[in-house]
Amino acid sequence: MVCGLEKQSEFVVWQPSAFTGIAALVASQPLDAWRDYLTFHAIDHRAAFLPKAFVEESFRFHGTAVQGVTQLRDRWKRGVAATSGALGEAVGKLYVAKYFSPEEKTRAQEMVANILAAFGRRIDGLAWMAPETKAKAKAKLAVLKVGVGYPDTWRDYSGLEIVRGDAFGNAERAGLFERSQSLAKLGKPVDRSEWVMNPQLVNAVNLPAMNAMNFPAAILQPPYFDPNRPIAMDYGAIGAIIGHEISHSFDDQGAHLTRPAS
Repeated sequence: MVCGLEKQSEFVVWQPSAFTGIAALVASQPLDAWRDYLTFHAIDHRAAFLPKAFVEESFRFHGTAVQGVTQLRDRWKRGVAATSGALGEAVGKLYVAKYFSPEEKTRAQEMVANILAAFGRRIDGLAWMAPETKAKAKAKLAVLKVGVGYPDTWRDYSGLEIVRGDAFGNAERAGLFERSQSLAKLGKPVDRSEWVMNPQLVNAVNLPAMNAMNFPAAILQPPYFDPNRPIAMDYGAIGAIIGHEISHSFDDQGAHLTRPAS
């Protein structure tokens, strides 16, 4: 049993054939072959935090041979990306303090509310949708959880030890910390206020299984969003993205998932 899952009584296996196939493959190859295979992948997975020769060899394959990229990113950029990945919300908190004011958050939240209301009116006006289906669609829209800018509660990183000069150790500890955070959710109610994106990421997402959306602070910046221009321009820019994400709750996949008001 995988460490940390000993008390888990139920498992959802989406692709049972993958498990039976892997089990058959394991039995078909000698143990030494698996040791070599797993050793290689353990090193490859951590190459970014190993000496320069490992970094360059990894890039020659994954970057150049596989993706056609000829120039390795500057070391400082790789460092920023690694820090953002390991301490996403800690970095995000600093980003928000400098680049996303409470007033900007309020403006964006009001836009989201207006676009949701317009979406509801569009549902009311659909000639092809049955009244009972409209009622269910409106009920789902009413409890759509929208996160704007950053999470309501910042993640606590006090359990993660960061040591200056120990990039490899920091990466290992960050991975174990993330795993422990995930395991701690087992057996508990789903937290619909949890974010899957960091505030400093230029992106947005609809989470159909949670009936929730995230709009990070970094996408609520020019040219998508700018409080210093007429709001009609923002509706034409970030408004289109907001509407796009809302529509995912009712597309060919999102329509099959519902979430109670909680």
